Amino acid sequence: MATYYSKAHRLSETIRTDIESGVFALFSRLPGEQRLAGMYNAARCTIRKALARLIDEGLLVRQGTRLVVNPEASNKGASLLLRKSTRRIAVVIPNDDQLTSGFTSGIFELAANDETACFLFILGSRIPAELRRPESFDGMILMPEERPPFHELYEIWKNSGRCVVFLDRKLGNVEAPLVETDNSGAVYRAVTRLLSLYRRPVFFFSHPLDESTSTRERYNGYCNAMHDAGYGDSIEEHTVFFVFINLRERPDLLPMSGAMRKLRTLTPPLSIFAVNDLAAYAVYASCSRLGLKIGDNVKIIGFDDTQWAYCARPRLSSVRQPPYEVGQVAYRLLMRLFENPEPAPPCIRLPARLIEKESS
Repeated sequence: MATYYSKAHRLSETIRTDIESGVFALFSRLPGEQRLAGMYNAARCTIRKALARLIDEGLLVRQGTRLVVNPEASNKGASLLLRKSTRRIAVVIPNDDQLTSGFTSGIFELAANDETACFLFILGSRIPAELRRPESFDGMILMPEERPPFHELYEIWKNSGRCVVFLDRKLGNVEAPLVETDNSGAVYRAVTRLLSLYRRPVFFFSHPLDESTSTRERYNGYCNAMHDAGYGDSIEEHTVFFVFINLRERPDLLPMSGAMRKLRTLTPPLSIFAVNDLAAYAVYASCSRLGLKIGDNVKIIGFDDTQWAYCARPRLSSVRQPPYEVGQVAYRLLMRLFENPEPAPPCIRLPARLIEKESS
């Protein structure tokens, strides 16, 4: 009969193997539970049980609130925490959601095949101490946001001479290697589809353009489609920028949302392109309150094709990005630049697909 091992047991063996192979070579102590949960795609309670097992076996010991490898342990991994792998790269993302998980899955799969040590960081308001020492890494894959910590981090790495590849979007006007989805082309096709349904201009619902370069690229695709359809003079009056409110958590704030205020002034039939599925949710909630029928007198397409797009009623048509493939191409580009630096920063754009459902 086969022996069953719990998920925590299996995870503890994986962590043991990673310690022995030098995955944590850059750390004087193990990362915290939250970071380990991100690295191993496991719940914190599972991480806690796995670490407890390694503590019981004597491989790990506590120093205050942190864990370090026991230097007196007989296991060979105890003496190998400082062993260096062939290459070490930092993967820095702004949050952990469906999209970023797709990016990191692609990166980590190729890195595991190459025996490259990857270190995942979710960058909040402060830059972790490890990232302030770029000389400890060979390079970084960075998914930036227009926030001060990302600009500061990039300057630190730029001054160190380490290679940085941007993932999914640029950082302001910085010219650096980039791998992203073809946001402009995907939105052009989506808006052209909406223009074919009603022979009238399409509305663009979005957060402010300064939040990310991918948002600006999506707006460029919208503007190009409107121009080519002969509605160039109508772009400004059909562009709606508003600050997003999380209406799932605060449905009571619906009357204050920009989507609701705008839709109150419009008469169907309407065609709307929402810059992402979160913006589309605001349109759905507003239409429900106003008695407008999505898929009937209101056609809408979103972007990202999240799980909610399939749960929505009617189901939301949305642009699906290839995050797994984007992550893999970003990793391959970084490896290529290690061997052959290029004088001009390369930019690679992967196509996205429009997944049509009932809303269009």
